[in-house]
Amino acid sequence: MLLVVIDGAADRKIDSLGGKTPLEAARMPYLQRIAAKSVAGMMYTIGKGIAPESDSAVFSLLGYDVKKEYTGRGPLEAYGAGINLKDNELALRANFATVNAKREVVDRRAGRSVTESEAKELEREINSIKINGVKLLFKHTVGYRGVLVLSSSVFKLSASISNADIGYAKKGSMSIALSKYSNKLPAVRPLNKDRASAETAKLLNKVVEMIIDKLSKSRINKERERKGLPQANALLLRDAGLGLPKVESFSDRYGLRAAFVTEMPVERGIARLLKMKEFKLKRIANVLGRYRSMARLAREALLKNDFVYVHI
Repeated sequence: MLLVVIDGAADRKIDSLGGKTPLEAARMPYLQRIAAKSVAGMMYTIGKGIAPESDSAVFSLLGYDVKKEYTGRGPLEAYGAGINLKDNELALRANFATVNAKREVVDRRAGRSVTESEAKELEREINSIKINGVKLLFKHTVGYRGVLVLSSSVFKLSASISNADIGYAKKGSMSIALSKYSNKLPAVRPLNKDRASAETAKLLNKVVEMIIDKLSKSRINKERERKGLPQANALLLRDAGLGLPKVESFSDRYGLRAAFVTEMPVERGIARLLKMKEFKLKRIANVLGRYRSMARLAREALLKNDFVYVHI
């Protein structure tokens, strides 16, 4: 069995394509050949009226219950980035973003133009931030993406907090994409009335401000501004979670030898959590070359496994 997730392929209607989506406008002889020999249909990965992020959608696609078995994207993002999270550590997905002096989000992804070397220097600057009784670790993953991990020796942390991201609202252990939102950077709010949630929300608001202050003075951002590029002067934080979900492996649940090929940390985190074998994709800048490499790896994986999950 081969499960290929073409994440975000549908996209949205674009004027320059005559009001078509990129998927509608694309020439797709191979996908059409497959579709002609297939049973086609539609599904809601989580539920009707819910526009999920890819993490919860994939967790559900692989046959796991998001409502009962999930602790949130943050921990899986961390796990996929090679961070072995402890139960008392809070992990959040992070985006480099551009904010102005009024704390309005000008660009949620800093123009999608943050280079590897820029991100690594910004990572070092964020990790130089010191807060009494709190350990802070930021790790850049791919492009504008990263993960923030916090632990505290002063108070207990809680995942019951809202997002510091304008595009997603926290709902239970997952986030849902918003169709309408304000550009004002939202303050993190406690979602429970306990002390841990209140203290964690207060800490996150402090962290967000300290990161903006630090990155706004960065040499990297002064250089980006000089080049006319959006500054990567903030982190949007979302999908807080404490520790990893405790779930049985994919092989134990379904009796299948399973493997995976993926480009992104959160999907790697999910597949690693489910104890699937990774066929590791090398970083290839050329898009066509990357897809060819994924196809070769998928074929190799299929020769040795019953089930292969590929995420593009």
